[in-house]
Amino acid sequence: MRIAHLIDNLYQGGAQRMLAMLTHELPRSEVETVVVSLNHVNDKAYYARQIQDDGIEVVPITGNGLLDLNRIRRLALFLRERKIDLVHLHLSYASILGVMVGGLTGLPVAATLYSTGLDRRLYHPIRYYMETLALQSRRCNVVACGYSVANAQQSRVGRRKKIEVIPNAMSVLPDLPPLERQKLRASLTKRDEGVILITVGRLIPDKGYSDMLIAFEKISRTNPEVSLLIVGNGDLKDTLQEQIRSLGIEGRAFLLGPQDDIPSLLSASDMYISASHREGMSMSLLEAMAAGLPTVTTDVGDASMMFTDATGILVEPHNPDRLADAVNALLSDPARMKSMGCAAREHLMAHYGLETWTNKYITLYSHILKNNGRG
Repeated sequence: MRIAHLIDNLYQGGAQRMLAMLTHELPRSEVETVVVSLNHVNDKAYYARQIQDDGIEVVPITGNGLLDLNRIRRLALFLRERKIDLVHLHLSYASILGVMVGGLTGLPVAATLYSTGLDRRLYHPIRYYMETLALQSRRCNVVACGYSVANAQQSRVGRRKKIEVIPNAMSVLPDLPPLERQKLRASLTKRDEGVILITVGRLIPDKGYSDMLIAFEKISRTNPEVSLLIVGNGDLKDTLQEQIRSLGIEGRAFLLGPQDDIPSLLSASDMYISASHREGMSMSLLEAMAAGLPTVTTDVGDASMMFTDATGILVEPHNPDRLADAVNALLSDPARMKSMGCAAREHLMAHYGLETWTNKYITLYSHILKNNGRG
């Protein structure tokens, strides 16, 4: 089968990362893949390079505005020339244009949803309405990356329309050699000893970073040797840096900005924490499990389905004191920390492995093609 993946851009992001993982895992003997970006493929397109390094073709088809008729024509022509069987859509622009072009070419489409709600920074009412109409189209098969995403989006796509749930997946991350790990830890915290907490995500209000810093100040009162690494970039950077100063936790809490080698940072750390107010199927939590880290996270999105009592601790959101107490409880029990990290990695391999995830997408593609007389 020939699958074209259509995505808004190939910059940093959860959807982009999942697409890169999927194109890497899809067996070439069964699926012929091409990726089409609706934005330029330049130095910022981190995942374009990753996909190309896997030998997958990446084709930019840009335009002047969402409804550029010339781009729509070029996209339809490209899909016909490549004899594409199905178009897999990722993110808003791709969903809108993909369903339009699917109608023009007669091709079936599948759209994966990655979020439980609106990102107010990027919200535009007309685009949101157009995307909703696209998702409601009979031509569009809708997929959610987690059960919380499906539940949140069901009313939008229509109660009678089934949303297929294919939860996100992750491969186990390798441990760093001991000497390399110790060197990296010292370079990050400027200390030779102490426990390192880490969190990864965009610096936006939904991630609850203000709550996390309040919790960390309480943690550091009991455990002054503990450091906190915050990996990511966003609009709250200056605000959070000021909060770190006002709480008196400079030199212990570090804003690292965006980082390319997240696996190494996770491997160098001792515990993952999250204070998110809203999540879907969190890739960062999966990656923490893949690194074998014990986790304390807020009970939002699919977290309650991802973790058991043996693999992580869940706390209610908007409660820094509860977050701090849970972290302190783990810090006081190193044996539990170790067993929880090992159990998390085993749980990931059993329930969120890449092979099972990839096979679910292949089965979905085959089912859609069969229902459209193309199987």
